[in-house]
Amino acid sequence: MSARVSWVVFFTASALFFSCQEELTYRAEIKEGIRHVHNLKPKNETPAVGLEFSQQIGELEAKDENYLFAFPIGVAEDEQGNIFILDTKDGCVKKFSADGQYQVRFGRSGQGPGEFQYPQTIDVSPQGRLFVSTMSSHFHLFDLSGQFIDRLELPRYQGLFPKYMNSGHIIAYSMDVNGDNSPGNRILKIYDGRGNMVREFGEPFLVDKARSSWSANFLYLSVDRSDNIYVAFIHQNRIEKYSDSGRLLMTIDRPLPFKLEYGYKKETIDIGGSVRTYDAEDFPLVALGIGVDGRGRIWVLGSKKEIPKDIQREEFIPQDYLVFEVYGEDGVLLSHVPFPADVSSFDNFTMRGNHLFFADPHGQACVYEYKVVEIK
Repeated sequence: MSARVSWVVFFTASALFFSCQEELTYRAEIKEGIRHVHNLKPKNETPAVGLEFSQQIGELEAKDENYLFAFPIGVAEDEQGNIFILDTKDGCVKKFSADGQYQVRFGRSGQGPGEFQYPQTIDVSPQGRLFVSTMSSHFHLFDLSGQFIDRLELPRYQGLFPKYMNSGHIIAYSMDVNGDNSPGNRILKIYDGRGNMVREFGEPFLVDKARSSWSANFLYLSVDRSDNIYVAFIHQNRIEKYSDSGRLLMTIDRPLPFKLEYGYKKETIDIGGSVRTYDAEDFPLVALGIGVDGRGRIWVLGSKKEIPKDIQREEFIPQDYLVFEVYGEDGVLLSHVPFPADVSSFDNFTMRGNHLFFADPHGQACVYEYKVVEIK
């Protein structure tokens, strides 16, 4: 064999070798127009993106009462960067400027227009509307100055984990807890601005009974600027992307550091002085949130090791158990990003573009803001 041919063979073999090595990080297939990505490990061991601390809004012993929160549970941001924080125990929303300066407070506890009972989530639409959803599936609509606009009601236990779409519609988890334990009991519904269902979609994962399947399919939602819908399931190794019409576009899974087992455990409850034992669902904890950054990357807060079932809140150290999984637009796991060292306690996170907010109702009673930064 000539030297020239030998070098050609060598470079061809080398190219194939490194191509195969890269492909070993994931497998992808397309079935019936749906992209299925099976991640085997991160594409990059060193992340090319990270989180940088921006500011903290609120503190336990703030001298200004406008910066005191009883139980800050949700965060939203508008197009101008104003920040809205939902305080569920105080029954109000506080608005801050992009640099954390207090602006106005609105809403209060009660049952009338613009009054909340057990508020749960908050979000802002591109049309300049803000909604606060409650445990009873009521939605209170405000303008961005805090003026009450309207209230709508969805069927009880539907409209959970909602997000505004750019169309003005609302996407939410709406599996019927009293419905059939069957694939026909769809997990997602889109509602118009009056609370009317526009469409339903999403096949559920089923366990032994309907109420348990309802819990097994709990999820987090995010929506990008094109109204694509992203779903991370709390108890499943399952991430999905849908079009604005509810067509499934992509599924993603990844290796987990524990087995997925769905069972029950005995727990007790005190009802009027009578202690009763019942079977509580004992489902794995896989994901704690999802967001899409300004470059279209998908951020999922996942578990890097199994969280003990009996761990107490004060014993839980997020950095020990949690890690951000960052996926490309094609569903490939790009890298892991460490959970921020400065956040010792949180309930949930919200991502809007390159801003990420942690709501901490248990520790400092505050909101932490971080920004996504590229690492060169």
